[in-house]
Amino acid sequence: RRLETLRSLHAHTYEAVVWLRANKSIFKHTIHEPMIITVNVTNSADARLVEAHVSFNDLRSFICEDADDLDLFMRKVKNELKLRVNIVKAPSEPASSYQPRHPISYYKRYGFERYMQSLFTCPEPVMRFLCVQYKVHLIP
Repeated sequence: RRLETLRSLHAHTYEAVVWLRANKSIFKHTIHEPMIITVNVTNSADARLVEAHVSFNDLRSFICEDADDLDLFMRKVKNELKLRVNIVKAPSEPASSYQPRHPISYYKRYGFERYMQSLFTCPEPVMRFLCVQYKVHLIP
Protein backbone atom coordinates (compact mmCIF):
# COMPACT_ATOMS: atom_id res chain seq x y z
CA ARG A 1 0.00 0.00 0.00
CA ARG A 2 2.78 2.45 0.90
CA LEU A 3 4.61 1.66 -2.30
CA GLU A 4 1.46 2.44 -4.30
CA THR A 5 1.06 5.70 -2.38
CA LEU A 6 4.64 6.55 -3.25
CA ARG A 7 3.96 5.71 -6.89
CA SER A 8 1.16 8.29 -7.00
CA LEU A 9 3.13 10.93 -5.07
CA HIS A 10 6.52 10.65 -6.77
CA ALA A 11 6.93 8.25 -9.70
CA HIS A 12 10.72 8.63 -9.92
CA THR A 13 11.18 7.56 -6.31
CA TYR A 14 8.85 4.62 -6.88
CA GLU A 15 10.88 3.52 -9.92
CA ALA A 16 14.10 3.80 -7.90
CA VAL A 17 12.64 1.59 -5.14
CA VAL A 18 11.70 -1.05 -7.70
CA TRP A 19 15.20 -0.86 -9.22
CA LEU A 20 16.86 -1.07 -5.78
CA ARG A 21 14.86 -4.15 -4.80
CA ALA A 22 16.04 -5.88 -7.98
CA ASN A 23 19.67 -4.78 -7.62
CA LYS A 24 20.42 -4.57 -3.88
CA SER A 25 23.07 -7.29 -4.15
CA ILE A 26 25.50 -4.91 -5.91
CA PHE A 27 25.88 -2.81 -2.74
CA LYS A 28 28.17 -3.51 0.23
CA HIS A 29 25.67 -2.33 2.83
CA THR A 30 21.96 -1.76 3.01
CA ILE A 31 20.45 1.16 1.17
CA HIS A 32 17.27 1.96 3.05
CA GLU A 33 14.14 2.66 1.09
CA PRO A 34 12.50 6.07 1.58
CA MET A 35 11.10 6.88 4.99
CA ILE A 36 7.60 7.04 3.55
CA ILE A 37 7.99 3.23 3.33
CA THR A 38 10.31 2.39 6.25
CA VAL A 39 8.96 4.56 9.09
CA ASN A 40 6.15 2.82 10.98
CA VAL A 41 4.10 5.10 13.21
CA THR A 42 3.03 3.10 16.28
CA ASN A 43 -0.34 4.84 16.69
CA SER A 44 -2.04 5.99 13.49
CA ALA A 45 -3.34 9.07 15.33
CA ASP A 46 0.29 10.27 15.60
CA ALA A 47 1.06 9.88 11.88
CA ARG A 48 0.17 13.49 11.08
CA LEU A 49 2.60 14.76 13.73
CA VAL A 50 5.49 12.87 12.19
CA GLU A 51 4.49 13.72 8.61
CA ALA A 52 4.18 17.42 9.51
CA HIS A 53 7.61 17.46 11.15
CA VAL A 54 9.62 15.71 8.41
CA SER A 55 9.72 17.35 4.98
CA PHE A 56 8.29 15.45 2.01
CA ASN A 57 11.70 15.66 0.31
CA ASP A 58 13.23 13.75 3.21
CA LEU A 59 10.30 11.33 3.51
CA ARG A 60 11.13 10.22 -0.03
CA SER A 61 14.91 10.09 0.50
CA PHE A 62 16.95 6.91 0.29
CA ILE A 63 19.37 6.51 3.19
CA CYS A 64 22.77 4.92 2.59
CA GLU A 65 25.03 3.52 5.29
CA ASP A 66 28.17 3.62 3.15
CA ALA A 67 29.65 6.50 1.10
CA ASP A 68 30.77 4.20 -1.74
CA ASP A 69 27.27 2.73 -1.96
CA LEU A 70 25.84 6.23 -2.06
CA ASP A 71 28.10 7.10 -5.01
CA LEU A 72 27.23 3.89 -6.86
CA PHE A 73 23.50 4.26 -6.20
CA MET A 74 23.62 7.86 -7.37
CA ARG A 75 25.43 6.91 -10.57
CA LYS A 76 23.00 4.11 -11.35
CA VAL A 77 19.75 5.83 -10.44
CA LYS A 78 20.40 9.47 -11.24
CA ASN A 79 22.91 9.28 -14.10
CA GLU A 80 21.97 6.05 -15.88
CA LEU A 81 18.23 5.81 -15.18
CA LYS A 82 17.80 9.61 -15.13
CA LEU A 83 15.54 9.48 -12.07
CA ARG A 84 15.17 12.52 -9.86
CA VAL A 85 15.49 11.14 -6.35
CA ASN A 86 16.95 12.19 -3.02
CA ILE A 87 19.80 10.18 -1.53
CA VAL A 88 21.47 10.90 1.82
CA LYS A 89 24.12 9.25 3.97
CA ALA A 90 23.19 8.15 7.47
CA PRO A 91 25.24 9.72 10.28
CA SER A 92 27.79 7.32 11.75
CA GLU A 93 26.97 7.82 15.45
CA PRO A 94 24.63 5.11 16.82
CA ALA A 95 21.02 6.18 17.43
CA SER A 96 21.49 5.42 21.13
CA SER A 97 23.93 8.34 21.35
CA TYR A 98 21.09 10.81 20.71
CA GLN A 99 19.44 11.29 24.08
CA PRO A 100 16.89 13.84 25.31
CA ARG A 101 18.15 16.64 27.55
CA HIS A 102 15.44 16.00 30.15
CA PRO A 103 13.36 12.96 31.11
CA ILE A 104 9.83 13.13 29.66
CA SER A 105 8.52 13.67 33.20
CA TYR A 106 10.00 17.18 32.97
CA TYR A 107 7.48 18.00 30.21
CA LYS A 108 4.43 16.20 31.64
CA ARG A 109 3.23 19.43 33.30
CA TYR A 110 2.89 20.87 29.78
CA GLY A 111 0.83 17.89 28.61
CA PHE A 112 3.58 15.97 26.81
CA GLU A 113 3.72 12.22 27.38
CA ARG A 114 6.56 11.05 25.12
CA TYR A 115 9.24 12.22 22.73
CA MET A 116 8.57 12.20 18.99
CA GLN A 117 11.23 9.49 18.59
CA SER A 118 8.99 7.08 20.50
CA LEU A 119 6.03 7.61 18.15
CA PHE A 120 7.50 5.42 15.41
CA THR A 121 9.90 2.62 14.57
CA CYS A 122 12.34 2.49 11.66
CA PRO A 123 15.71 1.01 10.75
CA GLU A 124 18.51 2.29 13.00
CA PRO A 125 20.32 4.31 10.28
CA VAL A 126 17.04 6.05 9.44
CA MET A 127 16.59 6.93 13.12
CA ARG A 128 20.13 8.38 13.18
CA PHE A 129 19.24 10.60 10.23
CA LEU A 130 16.01 11.74 11.90
CA CYS A 131 17.80 12.51 15.17
CA VAL A 132 20.45 14.62 13.44
CA GLN A 133 18.23 16.37 10.90
CA TYR A 134 14.97 16.66 12.83
CA LYS A 135 15.97 16.28 16.50
CA VAL A 136 13.18 13.74 17.05
CA HIS A 137 14.90 12.66 20.27
CA LEU A 138 14.52 16.20 21.68
CA ILE A 139 10.93 17.04 20.69
CA PRO A 140 8.27 16.11 23.23
